[in-house]
Amino acid sequence: VLRPRITEPTTGQVWKGDSSQTISWDPPALPVGALEPVGSIFLGYLDPQSPGEHLNTGTYRWQSGCGLRRFCVLDSPLASNVSMFAGSVRVHVPKVKPRNSYIIALFDSGNVSPQFEI
Repeated sequence: VLRPRITEPTTGQVWKGDSSQTISWDPPALPVGALEPVGSIFLGYLDPQSPGEHLNTGTYRWQSGCGLRRFCVLDSPLASNVSMFAGSVRVHVPKVKPRNSYIIALFDSGNVSPQFEI
């Protein structure tokens, strides 16, 4: 599994709901001949009273080619079909409940951004 480091948003950064923002990461190095990995980017939040990443993932449906999980998120990403090589993507930030513990989950890498505020 490729695990590109998320470089934006940064810790404590403040985004406004219903705005356009950039999510950035360090593109991974791939072996020659590897297929270009594409995936989705999700908004979530951390809550000390409730474990997990609370990702805004929509619904899950079984689909082949989704790795060991066999369930792919299909409905509510901030961005989809994003190349890991792109290094950044511009997204529309939805209007959400204000909190300072939002995170971005990148592709299916298990990587999440530092906490930031919306």
